[in-house]
Amino acid sequence: MVALNRFATDTADEADVVRYWCETTGVPFAVSEVFAKGGEGGVALAETVMAHAERRSQSFTPLYDWSEPIAVKMAKVAHAMYGAREVAWTREAQRALAQIEKLGFGGLPLCIAKTQKSLSDDPQVVGRPEDFEITVRDVILAAGAGYVVPLLGDIMRMPGLPASPQAERMDLVDGRVAQTPGGPASASHAPA
Repeated sequence: MVALNRFATDTADEADVVRYWCETTGVPFAVSEVFAKGGEGGVALAETVMAHAERRSQSFTPLYDWSEPIAVKMAKVAHAMYGAREVAWTREAQRALAQIEKLGFGGLPLCIAKTQKSLSDDPQVVGRPEDFEITVRDVILAAGAGYVVPLLGDIMRMPGLPASPQAERMDLVDGRVAQTPGGPASASHAPA
């Protein structure tokens, strides 16, 4: 099943190319517009997934067994899903991996953080790359959520602040939030 996560910059022609390929190869297809439309933007995808699941005679088989070592799980995902030849681990990632396994969390599933723009760890590589190396630069334990997060390439998990965030140019003056010099000339009222 293919779910096209539609962005505002995607053209109808781009979506049609994917839709056409799916139709000609018999692969279920749906557009997901959850980011722009909230839950309503995911209805078509949910309905397509449910219909496809009901038609399948085989039950779901995970790509890896949770009891396998993290490096084995990562390699299986990299090969089978992304088309990678191998997985490289930085020293930092190897240290984090060893610590996570030492703490007894090696049996958790993976939630891989990588660019959404490519199947590789490089956002400039488009299409379906093959025979490439993916680099795991760090591994983070999300014990409360119940998974391990390999970080691929230069992915940021949270957006960073600009060099000079707006908060540096705000002040509270006479019960009002005001911009200080160098910031926008607008001010808004705030309760005293």
